[in-house]
Amino acid sequence: MASADEGSKSNPDWTDTMETNPPRFVVCLNADGHPLDLTLHKIYRTIPDDRAHHVSCYRIIDDTDEDYLYPIHRFAPIELPVTLQTSLERTTAP
Repeated sequence: MASADEGSKSNPDWTDTMETNPPRFVVCLNADGHPLDLTLHKIYRTIPDDRAHHVSCYRIIDDTDEDYLYPIHRFAPIELPVTLQTSLERTTAP
């Protein structure tokens, strides 16, 4: 089983924890150890996940177009202009 720092594939049983809140976006500050999955300074969409939050992780749609858990210390939350957020939501829908 992968540790949270290695990225953790989503579990189908976790779909009941998905919230209906608008998606949040974060920027990657540390891609060390994940050169194919994360890009430094790239904006990523997070998927609300209460269980991920309890283990200090974000569920991120990474560069493989899959959602995995990554520790929050690798990212900084960002506020986006509405037009940019709308555009990113259309292109990063799960």
